Amino acid sequence: MYLLMTDNTNEERFPNPPQRLVKEIFAAQQIIKDQQEYVHSLKRELDKHLRVGTITDKMIVDGVSCVRCERKGKYIYSELADQYALKLKQDLEDRLQKEREDGIAVQGDSTFYWTVKETRLHDT
Repeated sequence: MYLLMTDNTNEERFPNPPQRLVKEIFAAQQIIKDQQEYVHSLKRELDKHLRVGTITDKMIVDGVSCVRCERKGKYIYSELADQYALKLKQDLEDRLQKEREDGIAVQGDSTFYWTVKETRLHDT
């Protein structure tokens, strides 16, 4: 359920009405998204330079260092090991659930955050 905001804003206590805040946050998020896409495209171009040998995986340009880092791939285990891991994980989840049900586990304080995104037809 969504609450539609009215224009009743106390300008002395809140210099920005909620509508403006939401619009500004959304606009800033779009700018960040666009800039991230731009950075990714530039990095893909660096990869092309590396493949053809015009650069190495480490360089410094006008005091800015650029290093190509590697994230190791995950191991792929046998089906037997995967099944064993799944069983251990399920046993642990069962144990944790039992502690919650028995009142042994104590829930920590909730935290809150805002999400701001474009409304889809079914969100309204």
